Amino acid sequence: MLRQAVLMAFRVLAKNWLYTLLSVASLIIGITAFLTNLAAVERIRAMDRDLTHYDRIYHIYSHWLNLDVARSFATSPKAARILETRFPEFEQVVRLGGNRGLVVTTDRARQYEPIYLTDPNFFEVFDYEFIDGNPATALTSPFSAILSESAATRYFGNENAVGKTVTIDGQHVFTVTAVIDDLPRTSHLRIGLGTVGVMVPFDTYERLYPEDDTAFGWGADAALTFALVPDSLTGEEINNRLTGIVTDNWPELFHEELEIEARPLGRLFDDIVEIGGVSLSDVLLGLGAVVLLVACANFASLVFAQNVGRAQEVALRKAVGGGRGRIVWQFFIEGLVISGLAVCISIPLIPVVLDLLSSNRFPLGFDALLTARGAIWLVVLAPVVTLIGCLYPALRVSSQPPGMVFRQGEGAGSQAAVLRMTIVVFQFVLAIGLFIGTAVTLAQQRHLMNFDLQYAEEQVLVIDRMENPKVQARLSTLKERVSALRGVAAVAASSQVPSENTYSNGFYYETGDDPENTFRLTQTFADPEFFDIYDISLRAGRMLTRANLVDFAASIDEFTDAGDINAVINMKAVEHLGWDSAAQAVGQSVVTGGGKQVTVVGVVENKRIRGAGTGYDPTVFMTVDALVRKLSIELDTDTLDSSVQNIERTWNEVYPEYPMEWKFLDERFAAVYEASQRNQYFLGIACLFAFLISCLGLFGLAGYVAETRTKEIGIRKVMGASAGRIVRILLWDFSKPILIAAAIVWPIAYLALRSYLDGFAERIDLSPLFFVGSGGLALGVAWLVVAAHVWRAARTHPAHALRHE
Repeated sequence: MLRQAVLMAFRVLAKNWLYTLLSVASLIIGITAFLTNLAAVERIRAMDRDLTHYDRIYHIYSHWLNLDVARSFATSPKAARILETRFPEFEQVVRLGGNRGLVVTTDRARQYEPIYLTDPNFFEVFDYEFIDGNPATALTSPFSAILSESAATRYFGNENAVGKTVTIDGQHVFTVTAVIDDLPRTSHLRIGLGTVGVMVPFDTYERLYPEDDTAFGWGADAALTFALVPDSLTGEEINNRLTGIVTDNWPELFHEELEIEARPLGRLFDDIVEIGGVSLSDVLLGLGAVVLLVACANFASLVFAQNVGRAQEVALRKAVGGGRGRIVWQFFIEGLVISGLAVCISIPLIPVVLDLLSSNRFPLGFDALLTARGAIWLVVLAPVVTLIGCLYPALRVSSQPPGMVFRQGEGAGSQAAVLRMTIVVFQFVLAIGLFIGTAVTLAQQRHLMNFDLQYAEEQVLVIDRMENPKVQARLSTLKERVSALRGVAAVAASSQVPSENTYSNGFYYETGDDPENTFRLTQTFADPEFFDIYDISLRAGRMLTRANLVDFAASIDEFTDAGDINAVINMKAVEHLGWDSAAQAVGQSVVTGGGKQVTVVGVVENKRIRGAGTGYDPTVFMTVDALVRKLSIELDTDTLDSSVQNIERTWNEVYPEYPMEWKFLDERFAAVYEASQRNQYFLGIACLFAFLISCLGLFGLAGYVAETRTKEIGIRKVMGASAGRIVRILLWDFSKPILIAAAIVWPIAYLALRSYLDGFAERIDLSPLFFVGSGGLALGVAWLVVAAHVWRAARTHPAHALRHE
């Protein structure tokens, strides 16, 4: 019976080849989109699952209570030692920090390398593969180093690296004690850090730089911290035990600002990589499911149209004794052939799409689907799609009594029309909703990019790696020589530049107030020229100047010692501190947690320095030479190439032992928005697929409707209706479901997108054009899709039309 049903299915599908082709094409798109997104989600779910202790590793992180970016990726390096002491039941506590871009030198190579600091027991928790060396002892010696396989090849070629030495920062000699595999494709660390080339003991760097509070202080979120916990502890129990740890162990000024929390390692990626507050996994699954659902709805619509056209065949089979179950089974087999064919064609397309979406930090491949869940989906997807697309149409058509069909010619014609209308409305609700969402998020991203790129109206070259003490010792010489070069308009060192999402927070209290009544200000350390380069205008008072000795501090000791220093604040800080105006703020003073008095000598406008799309931070600007990390150089665009060459030559003369690492500011912004653009790519593809599937279905339905209304069209023409009049009637019939879909989705999309935009300090207006334009586009595309069928039906000769039955 099955063989006969399959053979009949192929005959029916071949006879109705256009419906078959449209159904297969739409399902290929929907299934490819769903399985591609599922592969990305499976890659996320597979992260670090190869680790022996995966289920017992918890990520410990800081939760800042009064910051817009509240949940940090890291904690203070001091937290690990507190956890070890306070919770002896934790089997292991390990840190990974640093990313200190220092020069690593061997006889073969010299280049900047991220130096990762970790604890000797790190590999007892993360048991990554060792190529050479002993994991238990690799980092027990103070000046030991572990290299990744690629780093070992880079610095020593094909020679055995173990036992050889590397020089870091031109003075610290480390002995290579082990070589490990490069981080696996499924490592959480690879997503966040990229490649990990050199690892050295955390304690060694703490001893080398004991005064570096930005790396090792209580408020420095500079270490990824992980705990290996017993099976008996749940995440809720761990977080309950962490309650009060800050109050008991951190300095008092952190007690009202900070909490320490934990999450399972498996949630790390989804908790950090979010889109509009929703985890990336949920977004990807949602988009894939929406596109697949549109494809299934389209499949159901085409199947229903095709099966209703076979109503007399069904009635005849029932009249000669055919059971309803066998009829439904026949339709199910036909649908299964279509969906199975779509799955088979989709499978070789998926690796191509995944390759386009893959990146070094987040590699994707078809192997991500070769998991238990992935295999189940590959097996059950065709039957599931068939059930969604074929079950109701088959049940509906097979339920009509034969007598009704023979009397009416087509059973339940009005009900079929209602169902077709409902399916088309549903498809275009999803398609129009995706289009509006894509258009608004893309416009918002472009608005942010254009807003941020105002800083780069003139070309600004940014040099990194200025925090090195050896570089800072000659920084004044470099600035003086670069400032004298032709084509250089201004030079300024700073702790950060626009486009970075790193920042320093300081605790302050008002002069004469209780030191326990602290508040937080974002600190930016910058030369006075910084305000000119980035066009930050003065609102009241004056700018900082090196002519006034109280306007700057040369060293960290000068800054941290009690005494006076002048500062400039922004308008957000004026508001934050409760002063009525910029003019009133000038001359006021606050005190740092260390007792240093900071006097406000000027107030500048609000400009976003930190991050992409973040709000304005209440910021205090001070000039502290020892705390700068970047050098900004404003260049004349007419002499750009020669200026860059001259700057590189000057750098090499001042710092022959250090490479110059630089980018233009607009390139830095492009890198910041790269992840957002990738998200837009996913959303845009989903939108395109949904529209394409909906149009394929509409094309098939247009042919069916035009055919079933041939007699009506002939009568209208005999009664004097022109071809144009008939075209307008038919187009209006196809326009109604799209207009209904737009009316349904517009208020829903408005509420959702208004909530999304409220999360940005700089945001676009939610213009009615987004909504009207989406509806107009959907309507225009629909008219183009059905135009051929409509015109052909309208041009049909009345005599032919009346002979149709």
